[in-house]
Amino acid sequence: MSFEKDLKMGIKGLMKNQDPLLNMEASSNNDKTTNAMQSSLSITIRAYGLGLNNDGASSLIPSSMAEFNDVMKYAFQSMQQTNVGMVSSIEIVAWTDNPQFQVAASLQDTVQKCDGMECTNVSLEVKKANLATNAEYIATMTQGMKRKIDHINDVHLCRSLLHGFTSAQQNEKLLNHREFAGLTDIPDFDAKDYSRSKKEKKKKITVGELKDALDGDAAHSAEDNAENYSKHFFEPCMDALSASFGGQGQGIAMVKPWYMVDECRVSTCTVKGASVDSEGFCQIDAHDETKELQEQYCPPTLKKSV
Repeated sequence: MSFEKDLKMGIKGLMKNQDPLLNMEASSNNDKTTNAMQSSLSITIRAYGLGLNNDGASSLIPSSMAEFNDVMKYAFQSMQQTNVGMVSSIEIVAWTDNPQFQVAASLQDTVQKCDGMECTNVSLEVKKANLATNAEYIATMTQGMKRKIDHINDVHLCRSLLHGFTSAQQNEKLLNHREFAGLTDIPDFDAKDYSRSKKEKKKKITVGELKDALDGDAAHSAEDNAENYSKHFFEPCMDALSASFGGQGQGIAMVKPWYMVDECRVSTCTVKGASVDSEGFCQIDAHDETKELQEQYCPPTLKKSV
C-alpha cells in the first residue's frame, strides 16, 4: 500500500522529487517487500488524439519512473498542438453557407434582376439556393459525360482484346459476365440478328460475332454520341450557367436555376442511356445494342475456360 500511495503521489506531482521510485528507495531502502513490488511493476500507456512531433518522442517507452514522467510531459505538450485530438462530433453546413466561399463568390455584392422597367435585388438566400441547385445539375451532367467517355474506352479495350484471339478461336463461345454473376436473366444476344425469337437468342455469342458487332462503326458511334452530347448540350449549358450577369462573373448561376436556362432545360440528356444526335436532339434509346454487348461480354472470356 505504501508503494501504491507513493506512486500515485509521484504521478500527480505531489512529491518534491519527480521520481517516486527514488523517494521510496530513500525512505525504505531495506524493505524487501517494497523492493519486490517495485521489481514487478509494469507500465502500459495508451494514447489517442496526440499531435505528431519529435520533441520527447524518444521517451515513449519508459523503463523507469523518471522516464514515465517524461512521457507524461511529452503527452501533455502534444495535446496542446493545433488540430489535434479526437473528433467527438461534426457540424454539417451547406457549402453555400461557408463564409470563405461567400466572400470568394462575392455573394454579398448586389445583383439586380430586371423585368422590363422594374428591377429588384436578388437576395442572398435566392443566390445560395440557385447555386446549390445548379451545382447538383452540373454534377449530373458531368457524370453523363463521364459515362460516355468510359463507354468509348471500354469499346476500344474490348476490341483490342478480341483481336488478341487466334483465328482458331473465332468460333469459341464467350462468357456472359452479367449472367454468370447472376445480375440478369436476360438471354444472350445473337449479334447477327436482334429480332430473332427468345429461343434463338439463347445462342451463345462467339469471339468472331462479338468482333463483328464491336467493329469500327460501333466505336465511331460511341465517339459521335459523346461528341454530340458535349457539343449540343454539355458545353452550351455550362457556358450559359457561367455567363456574367449584372456585372458579376458567373452571375447567371446565382440568378437563375438551370430549368430557367434555355441551354440546360432538356434534362432528358442527363438520363442514363440517353443519346444526342447530330442535330442536338436528346432521346432515351430502348436499348443500345453495342453497349449491351460490351457490358455482357467484355472483357472477352472464353466460356470453356471458366
